[in-house]
Amino acid sequence: VDLAGGALRAAVRIALVVAALCVPASAAAGTDVQIQHVDLGGFPEVRVTAVVPAGARPILWEGNAPAQFARPHQLGAEEAIVLAVDNSHSMRGEPLRQATSAAADFLAQQERAAATGLVAFGHQALDLTRANESREDVTRTLATLASDPQGGTSLYDAVVLSATRLQRMSSGMRILVLLTDGKDLGSHSSLTGAITAARRANVVVYSIAAGASADKSPLRALAAATGGKVFDAADVGSLGSTYAALSQELDRTWQISYLTSARPGDRVLLSVRAAGRRAGAPLR
Repeated sequence: VDLAGGALRAAVRIALVVAALCVPASAAAGTDVQIQHVDLGGFPEVRVTAVVPAGARPILWEGNAPAQFARPHQLGAEEAIVLAVDNSHSMRGEPLRQATSAAADFLAQQERAAATGLVAFGHQALDLTRANESREDVTRTLATLASDPQGGTSLYDAVVLSATRLQRMSSGMRILVLLTDGKDLGSHSSLTGAITAARRANVVVYSIAAGASADKSPLRALAAATGGKVFDAADVGSLGSTYAALSQELDRTWQISYLTSARPGDRVLLSVRAAGRRAGAPLR
């Protein structure tokens, strides 16, 4: 698979092998090993985002040997996390109450996060917390969040603002959890601009599509470009379980950085191994 972009496209070709446990077909979900994303933007540094079974630690291989000087970081032990919550007019009433309550419960579980923040977006995106505020401070701000009486959903602006905020908060792992019930309306930024900002800041974007009207297409694009994932909560009453599933996903997800030995024209085989035996198949 040619995953290199821009000037790298003709220089380096990377084939991925997804290593998985050999488990029965009836085994519970969450036991697979998956490579979600490979970032070559900092070549020769390569960042691989992988999901492994709970409690396992991944080992990245380049070719027939473990990648040298690989640095794995568990997203569940992230250093900085920002919640971006859609408070547009369509979220008024019960949807916003459900969203802020579920987000507060999620935040309470993120005990290992060194820094947290909150961005709200309606007709404009607003950073509602100061630097170095505690999780308790962010939770209190969440509880006071009201719906925006003006029309608009500045989703892309919220991503750009959150990425900028996360860049100031930490030099380590940066997670953005984005919740929306609609589609972008009124942003100054574009989807491309939002993706560029997130990737430049090394932010992994997880999105929650709340309600049946949420536009999942840009959320999928953000997730695919950063190694995140989209969670579907068609019923806002299920937001609590959706955030719980997200928390479990973070505990299973790792970002592995290393300096590749590949040179222009090389074809590199990457694989991720975890929890014993593996089975591989190329992504095409």
